[in-house]
Parts: sequence; C-alpha cells; structure tokens
Amino acid sequence: MRSDIHSKGPKRRAHWWVLVSVALVTAILVARRSGSSRDGTSGFPPPVTADHQESNDNPNELGIGSDPISSVTLPVRAHGQSTEPQLSEASHALRDWMVLAILATGPVNSDLVTRWEGSRTRLLHSGAAAAAINEYLGTGAEILFSADGARLAGAGSMRAVLLNLLREIGGPEAETVLADALGTAQSPSEFRLIARNLEALTPGQHSTAILQAAQDFLDQVDSRNSVRIDPSPIFATLSQLAENATTAARIAAQANPKWGYYSAITLAALPGNVGVPYLVQQNQERSAGASSLALEMLGQLSAGSPEARAALLEEVRADRLSAHDWSQLAPILGGERYQLADAVQDAVARGAIASGIKATHIIDGDQNFFVGPPVNGWSAQQLEIQIGVVDELIGVSSVGPARTALEQARKQLLTLQPRP
Repeated sequence: MRSDIHSKGPKRRAHWWVLVSVALVTAILVARRSGSSRDGTSGFPPPVTADHQESNDNPNELGIGSDPISSVTLPVRAHGQSTEPQLSEASHALRDWMVLAILATGPVNSDLVTRWEGSRTRLLHSGAAAAAINEYLGTGAEILFSADGARLAGAGSMRAVLLNLLREIGGPEAETVLADALGTAQSPSEFRLIARNLEALTPGQHSTAILQAAQDFLDQVDSRNSVRIDPSPIFATLSQLAENATTAARIAAQANPKWGYYSAITLAALPGNVGVPYLVQQNQERSAGASSLALEMLGQLSAGSPEARAALLEEVRADRLSAHDWSQLAPILGGERYQLADAVQDAVARGAIASGIKATHIIDGDQNFFVGPPVNGWSAQQLEIQIGVVDELIGVSSVGPARTALEQARKQLLTLQPRP
C-alpha cells in the first residue's frame, strides 16, 4: 500500500534525504535524456514524494503503481508531437516544479511563492507542457501538499494541479492527455476532476468515454472487496452528465446491490428524471421489511416528477406502507434531501450555507452522504408545490400512521423559510 496517495494523516516536513534524492534524480535525468525514447520509453524521472504518515482511513484506492521513489510500474503514455528540444525544456521545467512541490509539503514562504509561479510560467511557455505533464501522470506518482502548500497550489496534490493546468492549456493535445488519464485515474476524486475538466473543455463530447471509464472504475472497486474505497465522486460524475443521462442511469442502477444509497441518490439526481423508472421498479420489487430507500427517493422527486408522484400516490392509496416506511418517508416529504458529498461541497464552494445538514456514513459499501435541507434552499414556488404534494397524499391516506406522518411533514414544511 502506498502511503503517499490521499493520506488523511498530518503531513511531515520533507527530510534532507528527500531533497538529496531530488538532486540525484536530476542527475539521472541528464544522463537518461540523451539516450531516451529510442526504445519507446520516457526519460522523465519518477517524481519524489515527501514522507507522509500512513493512514488506514483512505488507502491507495486501486493499488495502482508502487512507491514512486523506488520504482514506477505504470507505463508512460506518449502523445507529444512536439520537438525534442521543446519536450526537454518542458520536462526540465516540470522537474524543477517538482522540487518546489516537495517543499510545498511543509511551510510556505514568500520565496517559494515567487519560485512556484516562475516554474509554472516556464512550463506553460515551454511549448510542450501537455506532453511533459502526460509523462508525469503516466508514472502514477503523487505529491501531497501541506495546508499552506494547497493554498499556494490551488489544489491538495501535484496531480490535481497538473490536471487543472491541462484544462487551462486547452487544445487537442491537452484534451487527449486528459481523455487518456480517465482510464488510469488514481482515485475516484481524481477521476471526477478529469471528467470535469474534459466537460469544461468540450461539453458533451467525451460523455461516452467518461461513462465507460466510470463503469470500469466501479467494476475495479467492486472486485477489490478487501480495500476500502469510497466511490462517491464517481456517482457524482454520473449524476451531472446531461449527455447520455440514460446510460448513466443504467450504470447507477446496476450499482444498487453494492452501493444502494449512492445508486438511489444518483438516480434521483439525474437530469430529466431519467432515473425515476429504475426507482419505481426497485420500490415495486422490494420485499416486506426491506429498505425503503427507493420509496424515499420517489418522495424526494414527487414535486418535480409526475411519474414519481403517481407511484407514491399509488402506494399510499393502496395502504401498502408500514409504520417504519412512514417514519423514513415523512422527513423527506417534510423537506429533507439525500445529497452526495460532492454536491454539498460544490454548493458550499459557491457560497451556499449548508445549515442543518447531517453527514451520514453507511458501513456497507463505505458510503458517505448528507441528509438535510437542500444546500441551495427552497424557493417559495418549490415550497408551495411540495405542500401541495403532501396535501394530495393526505387526501388519499388512511387514518393512522400514514395520516400522522403526513401531517407532521406538512407542519415541517410550514416552518421552512424560502430563500430570498
């Protein structure tokens, strides 16, 4: 297990031997550069990572690669059509940036800030930045920053910095590097970042490749039952793909046996309500006493989906819901929402206030999500429609647990304040 990837433990300051290693690697680069590329291999040295504490909370998520200091096991992709002098200049610029990245695992001073921006600019102006970045990504190696380093870099790791830089560079070569990186993403969060940057460069053009890579990634995670991996960012990516949303719904539905919550939340979040038929089917097929999650998602969508609303009305009219079902459904009808962690974090980053939202962890499948008011709040019209749904359900409900739960949901809705 590599401890340098996505460790949640505190970062230790780079030791002197790490810096010596950088100097040695630099010498190796000079020696290897002259004879590289003849056999199809890259002369770019594996980047050195700072020493980080081991964390069992978030291991190297797919076991890809090995310790980048001692060896590199992943193949290096080669896209660059740039001339050798250009690639050499870009590789040297990126190598120098790696040295600064190691320093950014510790405290950051003004000198480091100046040198960081200089190295970044040098790489951008090298004429072969995308090709050099491609070589680094191909090693599978990583450098994690300290809190100060992350503020300087604008991201928590060097791979994230470079993936964002590809988005800034733009153009066919950068796009190709990003597209190929989908298949070798080191973690779900890296996969989401790659997919986002591709969508930003060419919206919709890579949706098929993103979906296939997402399916492959989930299959890999599913096959590694002994390794704890939280695939939430993969589902967040699926939920936001407007193009091929029907395929995204199918992939999310297939994940239901292992990641029931992620599957249902994603189906509910897909544009155009394309996930509703799967939720209706899952609710119809559930046995007595089984999870009411699909039912809750139908309740969450009932104000905006006629199909979800009709399915819910049918359940209530037929009096098929148990007291336990109502205890789970009532808070949803009263305004609570299941939300993926990425959606909440994105909203908070945009300035939304996530008050009253509760973080929830499910051991089965290592699922993490939030339950509470929608981060973006309710509009007056949305509240009015939601109250109308509850009133309609009250009209067809029987006296007892159903009526009690629905009346409680209505009272809860009346306490909510619409956003300005």
